[in-house]
Amino acid sequence: MRAICKTSNGKIWLSLSTQGLYQFNPAKNRLDLVDLSGAENLRESVFSILEDAEGTIWLGASNGLVKIIGPEGGAIQKNRNYLPIPQEDKPRTRIYGNSLPVRDEALWMVTSTNLCRFDPVSETFSLFPYLPEKSLTILNNEFPTLCQDANGIFWIGTSEGLLRFDPVQQRFRHFYNDPKNPASLSQNVVKSIISDPSDPLRYLWIGTGGGGLIHF
Repeated sequence: MRAICKTSNGKIWLSLSTQGLYQFNPAKNRLDLVDLSGAENLRESVFSILEDAEGTIWLGASNGLVKIIGPEGGAIQKNRNYLPIPQEDKPRTRIYGNSLPVRDEALWMVTSTNLCRFDPVSETFSLFPYLPEKSLTILNNEFPTLCQDANGIFWIGTSEGLLRFDPVQQRFRHFYNDPKNPASLSQNVVKSIISDPSDPLRYLWIGTGGGGLIHF
């Protein structure tokens, strides 16, 4: 399974790696394959699913950001692609949607080279490349992970450490394992990030690829 999202109507969207896109109806205990006849390019490329405040479904796919219209009835009636970066970057886009009313209504996503902000009104992207910050050419991992904390700061988990992005100052900071510093990350491969529910303004929980769980 690549992605899962529960929407406001109670249904659950599922993306399976080679079996397409599904909707699960818990009330009827029924799983339906979503008809992708009008969007064949999505059959094996959906890596994230999001419902925004207006009820629109957005898909993060290997060919960019996809807005789908008419998901009810098990069929996508129409879809529209938005490409945040040149095709040669081959993005596998993870979407982070901002659902808090005190913040903007943009969609934030991370690819293998950029943190991207998409404005649904103007249908434009703002790109914040993070590779120059790390003096890298490309990340080894295909699926960087993204989290926004309670302070509005974005955190990107990569195969080569943790990146902090302040959207106001538009600056990155890189955290990584330093064998000489016991207070540094225990492992550079960051698989998952979540705010600490008991103190979301101060702490994160970070899952690593071999270095255990970090209280950051």
